[in-house]
Amino acid sequence: MSIFRLVHDFACLQEQLHALESIVISWTKMIRTALRPDQPPTEALVPYPGPLSECASIKQRANDLNSLLLQLSTRPAVAAVLAPLAAVQSPLITAFAVLESDLREAAERANTAV
Repeated sequence: MSIFRLVHDFACLQEQLHALESIVISWTKMIRTALRPDQPPTEALVPYPGPLSECASIKQRANDLNSLLLQLSTRPAVAAVLAPLAAVQSPLITAFAVLESDLREAAERANTAV
């Protein structure tokens, strides 16, 4: 195999890894948005909020967080993206694992509040 072929293959691998890292970065942004505690106040959504609208808001947050967790744990595409990055020891894998743990904790808290 020629050196030119090796360089070409390496460049193609780097492009693929970059694309996978871009996907993880996009997921990270979505999860961080869902974890943000500064959700819009209930008053902005309902003209005269009461306890029921607050309960509905808490329930919706729990549903959103649970949905994200379900998608991360059951979709084969997630594993297909993360596996190659783990194989090359991408620093995004560690950060994403921490974020996934934060998501799991936030979902547990939200489920307890419901």
